[in-house]
Amino acid sequence: MFKSLKALTLMLTVSSCALANAADNQLTQQEKQAGWQLLFDGKDMSQWRNFKSESLNPAWVVEDGAMTLTKGGGDLLTKKQYQNFELQIDWKISTKGNSGIFVLADETGQMIYSHAPEIQISITKNTQIPKLTRT
Repeated sequence: MFKSLKALTLMLTVSSCALANAADNQLTQQEKQAGWQLLFDGKDMSQWRNFKSESLNPAWVVEDGAMTLTKGGGDLLTKKQYQNFELQIDWKISTKGNSGIFVLADETGQMIYSHAPEIQISITKNTQIPKLTRT
């Protein structure tokens, strides 16, 4: 059976970018009934930890309702593991930013990318990032 996830999920790595939007960090009644799980409420990162760690590096903060890496590195994982899922996210990235989401990662390798495919998210040119609006 597929478990659905909203906002962020599983393993991800971030390079100076922010994730999600406070207004989006809610489930509709229909999503709740369908079994979606909200992994970030725009307020705290209690469902997250760093790769090969039980805790979260303090460089990760919630800023304006978004998960933000203030300095350094550190790949994030959800505390809970998932196998079958749908991923729905809102992602903010700076101009010329480079980031990604690793899915179905395990911690047997030295680095998160040792055992996980990555969905790459990057801006390679100095382009304007379109502003998203909800309808």
